Amino acid sequence: MTTLWLNPFIEQHADPFILRHEQHCYFIASALAYDRLELRRSSTLPGLRHTDPVAVWHKPGTVPAAS
Repeated sequence: MTTLWLNPFIEQHADPFILRHEQHCYFIASALAYDRLELRRSSTLPGLRHTDPVAVWHKPGTVPAAS
C-alpha cells in the first residue's frame, strides 16, 4: 500500500518540524505572518492536518490583547 503525502504537508507554514513522542505526533512551524509559532498534536500523522493549532510563541509586541 502506498500513502500519498501532500506537499506542503500543512499549508501556509514555514520551517516545519514533526516529532513523534510516545503515542502522539507533534507539528510546529511559523505561521504565515511569521509573528507566531503554532503547535499541533494528533495521535496520527495524517491527523495533524486536521487539528486546531495552538500559538505557543508570539513575536514581541504582537500578542493579542486580552478582553
